[in-house]
This record gives sequence, structure tokens and C-alpha cells, in this order.
Amino acid sequence: MLTSITRYLKHIPGWTTNRKLFVIESDDWGGTRMPSNSVKELLIKKGLNLSNNFLQYDILASSEDLECLYEILMKYKDFKGYNVKFSPFVNVTNPDFDKIIESDYQEYYYEFFTETLKKYYQNNVFDYWLQGMENNVFSPQYHGREHFNVPSLMRHLQSDDESFKFAFKNGVVHMPIQLKNDTHRTLNSLAPAYYFFNQDDLKSHKESLNSGLEIFKNILGKNPMSFAAPNGIFHPELEDVFKNTTIENLVVNKERIEPSPGGGIQKRDFRFKFGSINKNNQLYYRRNVKFEPVQLSYNYKKVISEIEAAFLMRKPVIMTSHRINFVGSLNKEHRDKNLREFDKVLEYVKNKHPDVEFIDSGELGKIMRKKN
Repeated sequence: MLTSITRYLKHIPGWTTNRKLFVIESDDWGGTRMPSNSVKELLIKKGLNLSNNFLQYDILASSEDLECLYEILMKYKDFKGYNVKFSPFVNVTNPDFDKIIESDYQEYYYEFFTETLKKYYQNNVFDYWLQGMENNVFSPQYHGREHFNVPSLMRHLQSDDESFKFAFKNGVVHMPIQLKNDTHRTLNSLAPAYYFFNQDDLKSHKESLNSGLEIFKNILGKNPMSFAAPNGIFHPELEDVFKNTTIENLVVNKERIEPSPGGGIQKRDFRFKFGSINKNNQLYYRRNVKFEPVQLSYNYKKVISEIEAAFLMRKPVIMTSHRINFVGSLNKEHRDKNLREFDKVLEYVKNKHPDVEFIDSGELGKIMRKKN
């Protein structure tokens, strides 16, 4: 009973609307995770820990993955005649593994995610990205240059962790780690791209955010309007990087973890800031419906109840997910099962709410600023 009440109470603070706005945001697009089943088997034989779901199932999306996704998105239209819109939050580069190894792990090099795609798949998968954008069902937004912490990666590669180096030599960067520094803080995953230990790390992150935006425009031919920090970890000083850019909307959790340059972390409360504007004229918003069928805790009825709670409390539905739920090169059955759930959720929304409006993340920000 308490859980049910909380589901509604969390929607009270902040911006509201009488429109039934429906947004789908999905993180991790563009970034590499597990290159192939053959690499996965090699790492298992080496005795490495691959228990994390992302190392089991997550991989760059193939043309078949995108075709399957688009088929569902274009199956449904809102009352204005628009198809369902999907906002992938994109990491635009991956490590250039060969160059880093050639430098004896002394220098960091990256490649555009489009180059990584060519190494994974024979056909031009990026054409399918462009096709989705042209059909107005695939609207990329910014997730940072990388989905891993570059300064921490280089420090760890220069350590004596030979198992990690073995994985890295086989194109895998997201392995469990234990990395400590002189403040005695420990990082056990490289995924929080903008966590930092010192001012040098912070400077590196600022440069990364800026260069990533330029790469985004170079590759995708458009500027992003929304940003979601990998793993939700970000610092207010990094928000300043976006001050004179097209980034107008910032995704936050109810509590955001913010590293401190002097050591330690602090948590900033965003529960009452849905739709608020910061000093840089950037709008904060939170995702409020979770769609993660890859997780054992997934429950279709809970997804539906979260959607109903948001609409009843006059909030847009901002559904959060990850690429892992939509890719099948490592396990096709995994993808197909998740897509059936995705289709079922969209069918419910369209049938139960004929006045629903399918919009993307950038459109949401514009509407919230107009306060209608």
C-alpha cells in the first residue's frame, strides 16, 4: 500500500501539464561493451567475471536490431499522426584499443563510434541510424563522449592488473576494477564517466564534454538538446561546459551523486526540481517510468502502473531504458523477448490513452519551458 501511495506522491512537485506527453529515453547507444560471443567465451575461459548482464547481452546495435525497433515504433501513431519517438542517448566515441596498446598504455586514443560499427558489422549500420532520424522515430541526444572514465582507465591500464589488460586487448573496457588513489576513494567500475579524483580529472572531463559535442554534430549532422550523465554522476561545475551550447535539458535522478574535488562525494536532492532552471538556463527533469525487461525485477504491471500514476498526476511519461534491452547480436532470443514487452507497453498506452502525444526529449524541453 505504501509503495502504491509513493508512486503518486513522487509526482506532486514541479512542472505539470494537462497533455499526455510520452517520451522514451534509452542510454548507452554508440558505446562498445562486449564485441562478440567468441570474445565472451575467451574471457570466460580466462576465468574473468562476466556475471554483469551488460557483459552478457550488451553490444553495438546491428541493422537487424534497428529494423526490429523501427517496426514497432512505426506501428503506432498518436492523435496528431506522429509515430512513437525514441531518444537514444549516445556516446560518440570508443577506445582505439590498438593505438593505446601500441603506446604501451601511456596515451589515450579514441575512434568515432561509426568506425567501431564498421569493425563489428559488414553492412553500413549507420545508414539505419540516418534512416530512423529521417523518419522522425530516432532522435539522438548526448550521453557524453565516452561511457567510461578516461583518466581512471589510463591509470588502471598502467597498473599490474593483467586480467584487465587481457580483456582490453580483446576489445573490452567495462570490466570490474578496484582503483584507489591517495584520497582512499575506490572506483570499482569505469562506467561513471564523469567521476573524478582531482582537478586534473575534472579538467579532462571538461575537454571531453566539449570535444564530444563537436563529434556529435560532425557525425549526426545535428546538435543535441538533452544530456544524461553516465550512471547519473555529475558535478555542477561540469554543467558550465554546456552554458553556450545547444544543451538545454539535463536529466537528473532524485538524488545526484556529485564528486568533490577535495575528496569524497555529496548528494544533491532534485526531488522538488522537476522543470526548474539552473543559472545556465538549463532545465532539470527526471525520468519516471522504468522499462528494463533485462532485469529480473522487471514487471509489466508495474510499468503500466507507473505510466498511469504519471498521467493521473499531470506529468509527462518519461520512460527510461538502456540499449541492452534492444540488441540481439549476442542473444537474439533476449532481444525478441524484450521487444515483445516493448510492443505490449506501447499497445496499452495507445489503446488506453488515445490522446497521447509521442514526442522526443528535445521537444519535451521546449514544451516544459513554455509551461503548457
